[in-house]
Amino acid sequence: MAQRRALIIGGSMSGLLAALMLRRRGWEVDIYERVAGELAGRGAGIVAQPTLIAHLNKLGLDTGELGVPIARRQMLDREGRVTLTGRCPQILTAWERVYRLLRDAFPSAHYHRGQELASFEQMARGVVARFADGRAAEGDVLIGADGLRSTVRQPCLPAIVPLYAGYVAWRAMVREDALPPALHHDLFDAMTFCLPPGEQFLGYPVAGPDNDLRPGGAATTSSGTGRPTKRRNFPGCLPIRAACCMRSRFHRRSSGARRSAPCAPRSTGCWRRNARRSCS
Repeated sequence: MAQRRALIIGGSMSGLLAALMLRRRGWEVDIYERVAGELAGRGAGIVAQPTLIAHLNKLGLDTGELGVPIARRQMLDREGRVTLTGRCPQILTAWERVYRLLRDAFPSAHYHRGQELASFEQMARGVVARFADGRAAEGDVLIGADGLRSTVRQPCLPAIVPLYAGYVAWRAMVREDALPPALHHDLFDAMTFCLPPGEQFLGYPVAGPDNDLRPGGAATTSSGTGRPTKRRNFPGCLPIRAACCMRSRFHRRSSGARRSAPCAPRSTGCWRRNARRSCS
């Protein structure tokens, strides 16, 4: 029996996971990624859920140092006081650390960069994928793993389009050694939430630059979401405030505006333009 072949469109984590699982079942697999360069620095922190760890272990991948272990979650009020805490053991890691683990396990000869899908056609005994540079590939199955604006899903389900949910997200990362000692002691070993009306802040430790897990070399990641309004509830250094797990001491001025404490020094990380602009 001829070896079956799978064509996977999209070379990020979902595409790599599918590819490695199929190879383990004896399939020949080729991945086609539209981005020409290596996918790197494309995410902040993620939680390594037990299901992910179980699948990685089944693939024979070492998850012993996948991320930073924590044991608890906590909730803060808008003044920075702990209002709720609970036990929740988890492994917190960075997108790039999981991606690199998967990417290194997949043979480079079958990972094709700079290949943008132009069209595909169902044949009697398989499928043909055609790419923007004129190349074509044949396989027994075509798998779309190319994200929110999938070029595989769109021809099959044209009515499904992204819908704006009505909020804006800020994400940032701060080096562990840039956190003040007291703040590090109180917050670095937990996933910390703050839920002002209509908003959410979240901070937790992850692998640092170059997937560094050494003490002092890791980072804390954050995300803040909220519905954009003319009057922002948390002006000032919003992303750093979230990255520092909302160590906020807001002071009201006579005008009713709030003033936040200064940003943590030596802050680094993957900043979006809105986040960078919001911190002066």
